[in-house]
Amino acid sequence: PATYESILEEYTQKIEEATPGLIDEYNEEAAELSGDINALAELSNSKIEELAKIETEGTEKMAELMLENGDEQEVYEEWAGKLYDVYEEYAGQITDAYMDSAM
Repeated sequence: PATYESILEEYTQKIEEATPGLIDEYNEEAAELSGDINALAELSNSKIEELAKIETEGTEKMAELMLENGDEQEVYEEWAGKLYDVYEEYAGQITDAYMDSAM
């Protein structure tokens, strides 16, 4: 049966595995935008959105677990916060690629 920890591990791994490919996609697509800052920002945001979808799916699973277990909201929020931190860290790598390309 799922635990908060197992969901965190599963979705951390999904985010970790998705990020390099999203950065590669970003860099390939950014090359065609020849320094258009607005287009690059939009592209970067669209890649970060892919990670956000994974993070959201993970927190939804945690919310389901909270309801199944009858856990306190605080328990859910603590674990959801850990997953959000992972998301932010990896979204930052995409932001870094954007910063590099926008220079």
